[in-house]
Amino acid sequence: MKNTILVFITSNVSRAAEPTQVLVDIQSPEARQSGLKQTSVISCENILTVVQGDILRTIGHLPDTLMQRADLALKESLALT
Repeated sequence: MKNTILVFITSNVSRAAEPTQVLVDIQSPEARQSGLKQTSVISCENILTVVQGDILRTIGHLPDTLMQRADLALKESLALT
């Protein structure tokens, strides 16, 4: 049984400047690759673990540059930095 770690993505960008958040500005080339339809924030404060088989579909994929920023936000959230 494999697990996947999930975090929330929201269109509420009011907290985008916080170190546990990653802004995905749909105007940027990297964000357009994500599959998101509007500017959003990856919120790395609330972390979930689910069984991969419970995931019904994938709506997009973060390019490496955004995933690296999400990794840093997760480290901040978990106090690993």
